[in-house]
Amino acid sequence: MKLAIPGLAAFAAVVAISAPAFAAEFQPYSAAALQAARAQGRPVLVHVHADWCPVCRAQAPLIRSAAARAKYARLLVLTLDFDRQKAERKALGVGRQSTLIAYAGGQEAGRSMGQTSPDAIEAILDKTLGR
Repeated sequence: MKLAIPGLAAFAAVVAISAPAFAAEFQPYSAAALQAARAQGRPVLVHVHADWCPVCRAQAPLIRSAAARAKYARLLVLTLDFDRQKAERKALGVGRQSTLIAYAGGQEAGRSMGQTSPDAIEAILDKTLGR
């Protein structure tokens, strides 16, 4: 005997649609997380973000959207708080919020500042893949 649970199939469909099968991992920035990912040769994007920054707020959903693609499944996105992590941003040589730093193969592969076009965001993400 089959039991039907009303709405269960619809709920499962919504969950499947809203949670991409391939999505980058997002974490708050820490030097240890960056060091571990670089040692593994994992692709990394550091997003230097400030809550008050309109450019940073525009970048965040673009990064999330692009990072959901299968080619970025191994990507680690680390969000560095511009205002609270001053020593960390100084160690990375970052002077402004909305800075994106790409790491590929353990090495810095590129930087971008103030970019809000989807193509520019994808270009910096591609640098994490060594492209």
